[in-house]
Amino acid sequence: MFLISLKIKTNIIIMIILLYLIFIIILFYVLNNLFNENFQNYVNPFFKDKCFCTYDIDSEKCKCTFQKDGINIPFNSPETSCNNKCNNKNKENCNNNTDKDSYYYCKEGNTCKKYKASIQNKYISTNNCGIEKLSNQIKLPYITKESCEKSINLCDKYNDKNLNNSQIKKNCLKDTNCGYCENNYGNGKCVEGTAEGPLDLSNNCSANSRINKYEYGNFLFY
Repeated sequence: MFLISLKIKTNIIIMIILLYLIFIIILFYVLNNLFNENFQNYVNPFFKDKCFCTYDIDSEKCKCTFQKDGINIPFNSPETSCNNKCNNKNKENCNNNTDKDSYYYCKEGNTCKKYKASIQNKYISTNNCGIEKLSNQIKLPYITKESCEKSINLCDKYNDKNLNNSQIKKNCLKDTNCGYCENNYGNGKCVEGTAEGPLDLSNNCSANSRINKYEYGNFLFY
């Protein structure tokens, strides 16, 4: 009888321990989910109510950005700062702060593409043409299609964003009117030039440069 009673007590203790462990596991799971949810939805006060969706022309994605006062540049911000709504948007509905009948143009290869623009100062950074490969600076937009088309030169046709840098370089150096400028990271573009260097000095590249190196095709052996 004593052994039976002891066995029952032992089983009860084991059941209590198991129930306690189950309770601890469930509590940990609930608290962990609450923590993750709060962490994922956390918005740094610095970004709160100051961020908006911007279409990134280079990556062709809608991103959450922040515009610092006096600096018209779209700085990347945590997606939570835009209530996690930018990633699910496309080119057409990304920039909700654009104005009706306001547009700007960007040179992409040897064509000019039209984008919706914003004339509001607090969203003005959405009006950009991506990042310049050599300088890592924002490419400013063109106000009219005509001004954009006038900026297109003979070598822009090789700067196809659908090609990688080695393909662009290969095609570029086959043209006697062009040269290729490349930075230390292997990013480059085709520019108008001769064996002496680029025609447009604002490209800031040369054959002896350690930052942006200029290269011209070896046509003497053709």
